[in-house]
Amino acid sequence: MRSRKVIVGARRGALLLETLVGIVLLVTAGLAMVASIGQTLATAREVHRREEEVRSASEALEGISLWPRAVLDTRIGRTRWRDWNIRVDRLTPTLYRVAVADTLKSAVLLETSIYTPGPENGEP
Repeated sequence: MRSRKVIVGARRGALLLETLVGIVLLVTAGLAMVASIGQTLATAREVHRREEEVRSASEALEGISLWPRAVLDTRIGRTRWRDWNIRVDRLTPTLYRVAVADTLKSAVLLETSIYTPGPENGEP
């Protein structure tokens, strides 16, 4: 009779241990899922911030592309315009390369070439 109580007690102890291990596994999986969701949200915020930054740089580049050749010539080299560092390089008398860079990191966000008609096209 005594050995039967020991066996039943051992089974209860094993069941309790299995339950605790199961709960620990569920909690660990839950924490991993919460951490993953937090990282996903942080990544989404960063992507949105970068998208806004590139959109703003695109608007700046669009404005610069409307500058006449005389203004582009005065801006050759590195200069600051609005919220951006810009670099204007004159490749030929009618072709310029313009880069828009972040003012904090100086990382180029957008770069393009701009053609301005020359005197042979009736322009000064």
